[in-house]
Amino acid sequence: MPVIDTGKDLSALFTKQVKETPDAIALEDESNTYSYAELDQVVEALSQRLRNYGVSRDTLVGVLLPRSADYV
Repeated sequence: MPVIDTGKDLSALFTKQVKETPDAIALEDESNTYSYAELDQVVEALSQRLRNYGVSRDTLVGVLLPRSADYV
């Protein structure tokens, strides 16, 4: 069983996983499957959009989405 480095935040752990296994399946729902590399691209695009709206660290952002891969 792999040991999780609890000294790193979720973002750092995700980035590490993207680098180690970019083509592995990271997320599936009823209609989509995302590799770690694809999910990373989606996350980066969303984070850029939020930054363009002035969102920064510690800014609260409300989220309303149906249950799906988009929610993750």
